[in-house]
Amino acid sequence: MVLVDTQGKYVASNWMQRLDGRVLDADLADGWPVRVNGETVGTLILPGFPRPPEDVIREGFSPEGAATVGRVRDAIFVAGLSAGALGLAIAGLLAWGLVRPLRRLRVAAEGIAQGDLCQRVPVSSHDE
Repeated sequence: MVLVDTQGKYVASNWMQRLDGRVLDADLADGWPVRVNGETVGTLILPGFPRPPEDVIREGFSPEGAATVGRVRDAIFVAGLSAGALGLAIAGLLAWGLVRPLRRLRVAAEGIAQGDLCQRVPVSSHDE
């Protein structure tokens, strides 16, 4: 990444070397404008990421765009909550199904420990 001022002079870079001079006009044309309060104060050059067409670059959202972003954000939030609740419900059912036979075994083991050797645990499935 390279940040240049409005004259094309280097301001900052993520390279370790110090950069002097100016950026080529071709590189400057592919850069992303940096705007503050609507005024272009510099250009950010990202090699490999050319600037999109001018109609894609916007200062902010229109009221309709902001409303759309809000609706999408709300939909993502509701979908996340729904998926989380469904996941917890399924996990609860699976845990209950796994723990129920273990509880039966525990009760039978406690009975055997107290001397009742007639304890039996019914087999309710064909798995192990």
